[in-house]
Amino acid sequence: MDIHPANDGHCLVIPKAHFETLLDMPPDAFAAVARVVTKVARAVSDVLHPGGISLVQANGALAGQTVPHVHVHVLPRRAGDGLLLNWDRERTDQSKADSGRIAEIAARLRSRLRSG
Repeated sequence: MDIHPANDGHCLVIPKAHFETLLDMPPDAFAAVARVVTKVARAVSDVLHPGGISLVQANGALAGQTVPHVHVHVLPRRAGDGLLLNWDRERTDQSKADSGRIAEIAARLRSRLRSG
């Protein structure tokens, strides 16, 4: 359980092995964390019946990571809970929404994924 819960039922899934960020973890290690996250999220849903569940995993200070060890928040959501974890799709910087820019970034990402 999170010792500073944002909502009732706010849980953490924390691997025993130390990795500062997701980028430091082997994919199989994060896959194991994801399997546990799924089980915990189902339990939260079954027991607390929230309106939804947010999964939050931050990497680096600019992303909101305050503890330098990988962990995933399983965060039950309720209508009007006031948590600021979502962004306003209407406030998108239109220069970032340009289809050419999006396609160019996607091509760069696909190239990097193909190279391993």
